Amino acid sequence: MKSKLELALLGIILQSVDFILDFDVFQLNITSAIAFVLIIIGLLPYKTEQNRLFSKCLKSSIRIAVIFAVSVVMTVFNFATYNSSVSMLFFAIISVLYMYMTYYFTECIVLQAKMVAKQDISKTMKSTWTLLGVGIVGYYFVASMNLGIIVLIVHVAYILAALYYAMTVRNLWNQITEV
Repeated sequence: MKSKLELALLGIILQSVDFILDFDVFQLNITSAIAFVLIIIGLLPYKTEQNRLFSKCLKSSIRIAVIFAVSVVMTVFNFATYNSSVSMLFFAIISVLYMYMTYYFTECIVLQAKMVAKQDISKTMKSTWTLLGVGIVGYYFVASMNLGIIVLIVHVAYILAALYYAMTVRNLWNQITEV
């Protein structure tokens, strides 16, 4: 089961990368597409756990994937260009839902630690999630304003926050699940 959780963590890291393929007709954020699939695959085995937050996290991931797919279809059929206000609205909705999903993911880990009578890791996880959340919000605002070099700096900070979050969750999950 550890490898499945690592798929979800890899999805969280990929979501921060934001690599866009530019076709003649439309643009596709390929890393987000792969990221949402990995997150869903990584969370599927945990939906039947006692920890019901895994189920909420999975539902949030599926909602994000559906909204992302709708935004891709809209750009493919020219209902919205990549930098239009409609696309930015989808970007905002996905960013908010993604923060919501990562918060539930964090709470899943905290609750799982409490269920197996491990140490209280809530402070560590909440501060780690806060750093990731600031990265998500910061990147959304800076990317939507298209501020040149500042976008690059904030994007690198967001990627580093996602890497730190994933490593922290992985280490804590290994501590929780070791027997």
